Amino acid sequence: MGIKLDGWNNLSMADKNAVIHFLRGNCKIDLESPENHINQTGAYPIADGITSGGHPMKYGDEYRIYIRSLDECPPFLFNERKSAQNPYKARIGGSAAIKAIMEFGGFRIGEN
Repeated sequence: MGIKLDGWNNLSMADKNAVIHFLRGNCKIDLESPENHINQTGAYPIADGITSGGHPMKYGDEYRIYIRSLDECPPFLFNERKSAQNPYKARIGGSAAIKAIMEFGGFRIGEN
């Protein structure tokens, strides 16, 4: 699933700033790209292959946010974390929204 671009776009400016403030110094952003599509520094390749359903492994870029501490995490991010069983480590997907967050906050691939 992951965070949605519409959800990000519908946040108030105060809520967007709270997300940026929370992530700054508290996250790593990864970009996973198909081998034939890597065009950004810091991206790591995914080898071509076929899933058990007969589909290509990856269709396009996949951005992920890894959060170090969820203390005081804004609900927009908290509700979409993937590792709920571990309260101090979380992964969040949603490529379109993550790209918008990166642009708004001046983030880059890697540690932020």
